[in-house]
Amino acid sequence: MWNYSDGVHFYNLCLVIRFLFKQRQPKRFNYKPLYYDETKEYIEARKAQIKAEGSARLSHGHLSRQWRANQRRSSNIKSNKTFLVVLALLLSIAYLVFYR
Repeated sequence: MWNYSDGVHFYNLCLVIRFLFKQRQPKRFNYKPLYYDETKEYIEARKAQIKAEGSARLSHGHLSRQWRANQRRSSNIKSNKTFLVVLALLLSIAYLVFYR
């Protein structure tokens, strides 16, 4: 006949067998992928630099002067490119007229 102690021995035997053939759980790790954003780094560095210099530099007058200077520079570059294209065109026409 079956008694309680046989059940306990069977349960212990099952635990031992389970322990011997138990699959290992995968190791857990805390991986955080690294992402370097060069633009974000530049913006943060620039903000820190501006804070160090003080907020007086960010006045409306300074920003408008800086914007106008940038506009002037870009328009000068555009006009120089246009001048060089026209000059090259005129020189090529002169070459064709006088040397052909």
